[in-house]
This record gives sequence, structure tokens and C-alpha cells, in this order.
Amino acid sequence: MHYSTAHNYVLVKPDKNLTHYKFDGGAELFARTDINPQNFWSVTGTVLSVPENLIYNGHKTNALKKLHPKFTHNRFIVKKLQDLNKVSCSFDTPIEVVEGDKVYFHYIQHDECQEDGRIVEIDGDPCYFIPYDQLYLVKREKDVVMLNGYVLVEPIGYQHHDLYSTSGLKIKPTTEVGEDKPGYGKVRYTGSLNNGYLGYREWVKDADVVNPGDMILFKRLSDVPLEFRYLETFDGLNRFYLMQRRDIYAIITN
Repeated sequence: MHYSTAHNYVLVKPDKNLTHYKFDGGAELFARTDINPQNFWSVTGTVLSVPENLIYNGHKTNALKKLHPKFTHNRFIVKKLQDLNKVSCSFDTPIEVVEGDKVYFHYIQHDECQEDGRIVEIDGDPCYFIPYDQLYLVKREKDVVMLNGYVLVEPIGYQHHDLYSTSGLKIKPTTEVGEDKPGYGKVRYTGSLNNGYLGYREWVKDADVVNPGDMILFKRLSDVPLEFRYLETFDGLNRFYLMQRRDIYAIITN
């Protein structure tokens, strides 16, 4: 049976969730899925179907807000904006996945697909209708295609010496940890730019100034790991953080 997807959904057959982990020395760790089960959910899968195009309504919602500056007092306009947002992709971005691709997606899709009834069974396996904007990257053998404006960053610890942004701003490194402290890392993979973000002004776009190899200063809340500890298959046991270009404060030069 073949499904043709629509409304920004990609049909994905997720890989099996982790039930146990075998260490190099032979010891095995068995997952207790009753405690923090999301730590063992798979975040990879195979694409079975892709929509012909993506619906992005950011331009329409911005135009409507301009026509009605006091739209918050107009229930009809508020409802119209809500309807446009419901069927819109969160980012103005191109489709870059094809059938057969291995994709990485947000772990919460296991829960949301179940709650929203977005699961179908194909050849005995559950398959998910995942919103395109919940996909992070495609891995095709040695090639990596970042999606939805995401970049992949390797966390780096800095010594205490003077660092400067490309604009000449002096940055003082810190080893303190906290949501209000910036993070440091090296950009490993980048992809296509987002030309807009739903709910933001037209001028909020991705700047093409971040490249692989750049040392960056980023918003601490954006240091979301690509995979949980025992599911790290992307590049051995190396840890990577996912973030978008808008989460990067500065490119650092010594």
C-alpha cells in the first residue's frame, strides 16, 4: 500500500526503539522504559512518501497583520490567523528529502503521532506522518543534508584567553553552566537557509555567514542533543547539538 502525503507531512518508518545497549567490553545495559522512556526512543527512520510542496503562510499572516494593526481586538482576524498557522510549515524552506532517505526527527513525534492519530501500519510496522518542520537532517551514506535551517554543532571547551567576534567584539569565555550562559562550539554541518519564520517579521531570515569549521557562541537553550546518549549513531559516540542560525550569537576568531 502506498500513501501520498499532503499538508506538509512526510511518511516515515521509524527505526526500532532501543531495548538494550552493548558496550565494547561486552557488558549490556537493558533499558527501563518505565523511567524517562524518551531516552530510548529512536530519532531516525526511513522516508516512505514526501509531499509535492510545502505550505508556508508566513507571508499571508504578516500581510493580514499589516492590514489590521489592531487584529488582537478582532475575533474574525484572530481566527483567520489561527487557521493559516495550523496548516503552515514553521519555516519558509525547500523540500530536500526524497523517498528512501534516512532522516533524523524530533523524539516527541512518538508521542504526538500517537495522540493525533498520525500512525498507519504498513507490512506490520507502525509508520508516522511527521510534519516536515520536525525533521532535522538527512544522512545519505557519507553525505549529510541539514534541513529546516538547522546546523549541527560540536560542543567545545575554551581556555581562558581573549576571543573576538568577526565584528571585533571582545568575548570573555566562561566555564559556568546555566541557561543564562552562552555555549561554545564548532559548526560541523550546515544546509539551506530559511527564508522566513512563521510568526516573525519578513526581515527575520537566515544569514549566510555560518560555515562548517566556524567557532561560534550560541544561545544556551539551543544546545539540544541530536540523539540521546545511548542512541548516538550519527558519528560514533561524538555528541552534537542542533540549533538554527538564529540561535547563533557570534562567529569567533582568535
